[in-house]
Amino acid sequence: MVTCNTICTNALRKARQVSIGGTPSAEESAAALVTLQSIYDEFVRTSAFGRMEDVLISAAYTAGENERITSNGGPFAVTLPLIITDDPCSEDRQVRDYALVEVTGAARVISLFSAPLNAWQTLTGLTLTNDAPLAERSEDGLSALLAVRLAGDYGGDVSAGVALAASRFLGLITAKSDSAHRPTKIDYL
Repeated sequence: MVTCNTICTNALRKARQVSIGGTPSAEESAAALVTLQSIYDEFVRTSAFGRMEDVLISAAYTAGENERITSNGGPFAVTLPLIITDDPCSEDRQVRDYALVEVTGAARVISLFSAPLNAWQTLTGLTLTNDAPLAERSEDGLSALLAVRLAGDYGGDVSAGVALAASRFLGLITAKSDSAHRPTKIDYL
């Protein structure tokens, strides 16, 4: 897996803040990580992965797709599933790609499901040593998106190639996030 540190270092190079082969300072890496975290937060805040459904729990709970879970009392254990059963008459299936689960309580934890990895990725509280969520989609694209944001912070700009890679990455995320929406079920009488 690709770490947040790798994404931040590559982005700082693409933003021309660190020379090729150079190593960013601890302060530069920390600032880049804050910006990377803000990108993930923005994806969640703008519903890039689909709309969320609020769920209030009062016991241990297995999350569904795109749920914002709050406990009534608790803390209660919340399990992030790899398999979903939509209803008793349907077959089990894998969690939808880009499904999101937010658990609020003493700490807010947001997890995103990656179908290519068949795993949940934590989007909150990232450190430089954590795996970078969405990097499995395009390490270069995620680095480019961060570089565009960092270049703006530093008052610079990025090359046309970096801007294009960032745009393509956003398009990839936006196009795929449609799969996280729940299908509408209509019952006719």
